[in-house]
Amino acid sequence: MNRKEQHNPITKYFEAQKFVDYCEANRVDASLNVLETYEKHGILIPIYCRVFPDEFIKAKYEYEKKNPLDPVMKLNCPSEWEPIVRLINALSDYNFKLIGPFISPDGSESFAYQEGIIKNGHPLDNEYKKHNPFLKTPNKSDFRPWKDYEIVVDIDKDGDPVKRNTAEHYYALWQIFIVDDLNYLHTIKENYLTKEQKGRGIVKKNIRESRILEFSDLFQTISNFRMLESIIRIIVTDDVKGSVIEGECYRTLEERTKKIAEKEYAKHNKSEWMKFLRKLVELYYHYTELEKDRLSQELKRFLGSTAIMVMMARNKDLDFERLCNEYGEGNKSWGIRYIDGIRIYYKGLEKIFPIEINQLRERALSILPSYIKEVNDWLPKGSTKLPDNFHEQLVSTIIDEGNELLLTHLYEIEDLWFKYKLCRVGSIWAHLRSLAIGIEELGKEWFCKEKIENIFIEAFGNDYRDRLKSEYNKLKPEQYAKSSITRADTQDEFIEKLNCILGNKDLFNNLSNNPLCKYHLVVTHLTRNFVSHHIKIKSIMMGSLFVEVYRCLVLTLVSLFAQKKKTEKMREKVKFGS
Repeated sequence: MNRKEQHNPITKYFEAQKFVDYCEANRVDASLNVLETYEKHGILIPIYCRVFPDEFIKAKYEYEKKNPLDPVMKLNCPSEWEPIVRLINALSDYNFKLIGPFISPDGSESFAYQEGIIKNGHPLDNEYKKHNPFLKTPNKSDFRPWKDYEIVVDIDKDGDPVKRNTAEHYYALWQIFIVDDLNYLHTIKENYLTKEQKGRGIVKKNIRESRILEFSDLFQTISNFRMLESIIRIIVTDDVKGSVIEGECYRTLEERTKKIAEKEYAKHNKSEWMKFLRKLVELYYHYTELEKDRLSQELKRFLGSTAIMVMMARNKDLDFERLCNEYGEGNKSWGIRYIDGIRIYYKGLEKIFPIEINQLRERALSILPSYIKEVNDWLPKGSTKLPDNFHEQLVSTIIDEGNELLLTHLYEIEDLWFKYKLCRVGSIWAHLRSLAIGIEELGKEWFCKEKIENIFIEAFGNDYRDRLKSEYNKLKPEQYAKSSITRADTQDEFIEKLNCILGNKDLFNNLSNNPLCKYHLVVTHLTRNFVSHHIKIKSIMMGSLFVEVYRCLVLTLVSLFAQKKKTEKMREKVKFGS
């Protein structure tokens, strides 16, 4: 995807020409003339307009001509121009330090700047709060043709005038949805041969306002949340190496983002947020029906952020299932309904954020090969390796047997965790629990045994049980003298035994002569028994230990399927006497 199509939440505002580029990249017709015309009629107003004196623009032009590489205005100017320089420098710093490639030598300058933005907000918002006399929020009554802001600052070598604008108009990224709606409301399509016309303006060519404008304040609020959440993520994960956010870093990210979510959510009441959510859902389906794929994806990003923010702010009484229920007010009927004039779609939210079979298949096929390679590395030299299409066989078997829900948990864990997607600890833990239990259920089907220990014994032999007990007795901590390595009653016990297994992999890799029977089975066994009785877990588990548990579960899935295929092959040989 072109970078212009998908905006950076940190940007928040675009200058007019960049906003036009953004609209065009998402196939929404726009131009400077379109924006000016809509402003003239008061149906699309820029969020901010910066207007500088002619003398300042001329002085700035001369300064930049002499200092083309200096991003910061150091122009000597009278005191009345100081707010101008402050605004220009603030915007330059923001673009350079947060959107551009700025990195200070020790990170301290960047860190301090980012924290300043968290406290004070976007430079345009901050300067407006300071009553900067050169920054205003436009309205219909003070409209000026944009050409009136144009002045001549120089004459080039060919004798042509060099022009600059004394004004700059700033649009919020969400206003792309207003532009699209206004285009729709004021466009008439005509077949010049038949003279047939289509469009909203056929009957009466009047000027219409977009109903989306009703939600301007909510769009601004969610835009602010998206900006702040992105900056917090940069701050908190600055020192993170690799793909894992864990421990104190994870807790800090979650706590700080939740605090921002609560603050932004409090700007509007519960009913306003729900109405806004319903409007976003309605717009999404409107765009998809018109095959505006890029615009629907931009809308989906705002919708996803809104859902996340609302759930975080209402953490104790709301999850996605309840949010979906509130969206439709608990009504599960198929019929067309409206709430506050907004169309309600059957399972509207669930269908926007689905996990389709094809998505599940593709994601699983991309996840499994590295684990299959690891299992192949365990196999003795000269033995038959798992084939190149083994991952395809495994995924097809899971789907064909109706167990695609297990792939959903793979998908969600990767999406929620390894892509830094913010979520509560409980969401990840829930998918890990379900993955562990799902693997046990698959084992029951494949090996016709109840309980995970019996499944492993059936698959890998009695040695698994016998050697597991004897080897653990050599390591058993005194406080767990009467307890098995595969049982944990508390989280502390679970973590201690997990570390015991991981710290003695070689020992637990000798449980059986079967090369597929290794330490990962013991981790899976322990995890399955623990998660079956523990719904919640503290965030201390959300780090490298979590990754190890996840790895072992996937390796167990691969090992069980490999053993299943091996057993089936042996039975075929016996059947045909070969």
